Amino acid sequence: MGGKKGGGGHTPYEAPDNLKSAQRLSAIGLISLGPIRGAVTADQYQSAFFDYTPIKNSKGEWNYQNTLIRYRLGYQDQQPLEDFDASEREVSVGAEVKLEHPISRTVIDPDIDLLRITLGVNALFSQNDQGDTHGTSVHLEILINGQSRQTVVINGKSSSRFHRSYLIDNLPPRPFMVTVQRVTPDSKSQRLQNATFWSSYTEIISAKLSYPNMAIVGIKTDSRYNPSFPNINFLLYGRLVKVPSNYDPDTRTYGSGLWRGDFKLAWTNNPAWVFYDLVTNKLAGLGQRLGDYGIDKFQLYQIAQYCDQQVPDGYGGVEPRMVANLWLTEQRDAYSVISDMASVFRAIVVWNGTQLTAIQDRNADPVCSFTQANVIDGKFNRQYVPLKSIFTAVEVEYADERNNYQKAIEYVADDAMIKRYGYNVKKIVAFACTSRGQARRYGKWVLETSRLEQCTISFSVGREGLKVLPGDIIEIADKSYANVNLGGRVLAINGRTVTLDAPIEVQGEKHLSYLVNDNNGQRLVRRKISQIDAQNKSLVTLDSEPTGLQIMDTWALHTPLVSTQRYRVLGVAENEDGSYGITALQHEPQKERIVDEGAIFTPLSETRHKVEPQLTHLGVQPTLSGDMKVSWEVTSGNGTVKYDIKVLKDGKLYLFKRDESSSELNLADLANGEYQVTIIARDAQGRMLSEKVQSFTIDNPPTPKNVSVSGGLSGITLSWDFVDEATQTEIWASSTNNLANAERIAKVTANIYTHNVGPRQTRYYWLRHTRGINVGDWYQQQGLSAETGADIDAELALLNEKLSQNIIDEVFDTAMPARKLEMIKTVARIDNLTENIGHKQLYNEADGKLYVWDGNCKCGYGD
Repeated sequence: MGGKKGGGGHTPYEAPDNLKSAQRLSAIGLISLGPIRGAVTADQYQSAFFDYTPIKNSKGEWNYQNTLIRYRLGYQDQQPLEDFDASEREVSVGAEVKLEHPISRTVIDPDIDLLRITLGVNALFSQNDQGDTHGTSVHLEILINGQSRQTVVINGKSSSRFHRSYLIDNLPPRPFMVTVQRVTPDSKSQRLQNATFWSSYTEIISAKLSYPNMAIVGIKTDSRYNPSFPNINFLLYGRLVKVPSNYDPDTRTYGSGLWRGDFKLAWTNNPAWVFYDLVTNKLAGLGQRLGDYGIDKFQLYQIAQYCDQQVPDGYGGVEPRMVANLWLTEQRDAYSVISDMASVFRAIVVWNGTQLTAIQDRNADPVCSFTQANVIDGKFNRQYVPLKSIFTAVEVEYADERNNYQKAIEYVADDAMIKRYGYNVKKIVAFACTSRGQARRYGKWVLETSRLEQCTISFSVGREGLKVLPGDIIEIADKSYANVNLGGRVLAINGRTVTLDAPIEVQGEKHLSYLVNDNNGQRLVRRKISQIDAQNKSLVTLDSEPTGLQIMDTWALHTPLVSTQRYRVLGVAENEDGSYGITALQHEPQKERIVDEGAIFTPLSETRHKVEPQLTHLGVQPTLSGDMKVSWEVTSGNGTVKYDIKVLKDGKLYLFKRDESSSELNLADLANGEYQVTIIARDAQGRMLSEKVQSFTIDNPPTPKNVSVSGGLSGITLSWDFVDEATQTEIWASSTNNLANAERIAKVTANIYTHNVGPRQTRYYWLRHTRGINVGDWYQQQGLSAETGADIDAELALLNEKLSQNIIDEVFDTAMPARKLEMIKTVARIDNLTENIGHKQLYNEADGKLYVWDGNCKCGYGD
């Protein structure tokens, strides 16, 4: 007995991939004009980052293997980068190459020596009928100007993308055409994967270039560790710049003794010396125009020391007051760049007549005093900033060094200022700032400047104008402003006794200041007043002899009870008559400590005038209800304030209120006419402090225009032309066309109104405008009528009820008798027996009896 053996199933076979490729990124990047100091860390790979991840971590372990970095710091005689034997420029193509569609590109660079063509397949395999997967091959051709230069055969198996590069030398004259064409027919089945593409071509210059004076970096990395092109960053110490020879930029210390003005090259982020480099460098700055002698380096020396002082950083530690970390990559006009750089150390750039210098906003001693005695006509002109220029909050944008130098916003606000002046935010960019603490100090400086330094003063002087320069601090002893004499001229000197041109009338400890110009320079000297003659208060005795004081010199008085004012000179200009005009900005010495150390501002008295509250911003505005709202504001000051309110209509008294405490008033139902509102502020003793007057007009409202009415389902909508917010519209309605029977249903400021009256209603309407008690003419004497539609819900319910009842009646009266079916029909009352012929049984609800048809009549049963 025989038989056949059963066949077994086939397991598909897949050949292993034998095509694998790894592309290698090779790039040379320009960092900046050299020389630079270089990597921040000792291991340069810890200062290089792929997508913000260091190539080596802090333990020295590789995050990205098979990576090479080379630096050249930007010296004139530097050598070419090792392991970078050519200069390359890769051009992306990224196009699929098909049999009928070859791809061509034109090369025009006359300097290239070699061309690298990178081709590839997305996958390469074939599958037979049994499901086995094997490798396959594909053929392409590289042509130069139509002539074959390279036959490409990719043979093997790959289930993912595979690249292969081909180097073409002996290039023809430029320009020339490069073409990649496919030889193998295109696949028409999913079982054969051999699609080809041209990834890129690379133009290669076979030369070792040193790039003199350019700081460069070369980097090579493997695609196996970076599948996509990474974002590459470096943490570097930048350019070496000129710094004072006695300065150690790492410790931020200065040597003892005088600086002689000589320099050395070093890295620093002190903004003063970065600024100096921008101005004097002949390659990257203004050195070709200004040179080393066109800038006030000794002023920058003082600014640099100020920047290096340690202040709280906001995290419990300290940091330099100001640093500058920046990478300038965009070309801009020179003044904008150096102005931005000067803003880092809170300064403005000016030309002082001989040199470029910087005026820094920092505390300094006054260099000169000005009083009525040395100012032409004794006149000081003051101008204050407008309200819109007083900022109460600041948003400071900076590059946060604690978050990979990403953009961040530091918000600084003053709640007390917001309460007084309102919310007015200023958005600024802190140039070259990477510290949150520095950004916050910058924002605080903007706010405190806005709060404490709101006055600009101008005046004219004689030759004293030659004694001050832009940036100098001066003190102003203005008798008119202080309400006491704080300065004048010296009439006589006898040892420690000095005769002044005006008596001293201020009590308490006092000091006398005067200007001295000797071998130590120009400065104000202050001497304590030890005694004032009781009979002649212009005769004072100083605690020491006033060396350098001369007859007719100016003097200024300093006392805790009333102080002179300090200003920073902004400009000095010669007038046509030979005098000099000085413009200066208010300077508050305490601002520096408030900004940098968080000190609390202690206001000093600059006048003996009492600071009384003053009326401001008196205004009259119509309200939505048609009233006129009168409101005003009052400045802060000493004591309580009450208000007298007087309203005139056409020049006659209309309203008067005394001792009001509220700062607003509503005037309702005003008749037509010209109105004038006067607000008088008084103190607790009834003395007038200030007065404000505001006028306005109330006139007859116009007749309504373009009135229309239209009915809806249950409401009627009226519309008309809008006049203004001070004009209201009265709407009157009646069910009959008779104005005498009409009632006012609304008084609105809008130009549309809907009156809900219900369905199937007719109404007549009359409209007129009003302003207070002023009433305009009716739109028309005859009412405008409109009618609402039917109640859809009620109509539908009625229709539904009728339909339902008809169906029931047909069933009882026709359908069932025709089918000889017996049912008891219920009726409310049997009035007419013939109406129910056809029904054998009836239930009468009126008497509760059941009636049965006996052939002639209905006979009742029950009870």
